[in-house]
Amino acid sequence: MERKMKIKAELMTGDENVEDYVARESKINSNMMEDDCANNVIPIPNVMASILSKMIEWCKKHAQMKEDNNNNNNEEKEKELRSWDKEFVNLDTDTLYHLLIVANYFDI
Repeated sequence: MERKMKIKAELMTGDENVEDYVARESKINSNMMEDDCANNVIPIPNVMASILSKMIEWCKKHAQMKEDNNNNNNEEKEKELRSWDKEFVNLDTDTLYHLLIVANYFDI
């Protein structure tokens, strides 16, 4: 899987660099990148950096798991991912709400 390209996410609080394979976890980002609309920059104007960071963490974990499953189909890894997801969403209500809004917007 290609991991060399970096995508810059433009936030209202600054920029965040994201690896290509992680950004592609979002169907919107993936489509923008395939259509060459992103120009290596994806504007995300109304997202707090802390929420984007959590979204990137989730995308990284799931992208890595997809790659691992392509190399090795393993039920144990799927159980591990479900357990990780369960712990990941153990957040305060406000953070979880904002994370769901962003995930919905980016079609993740």
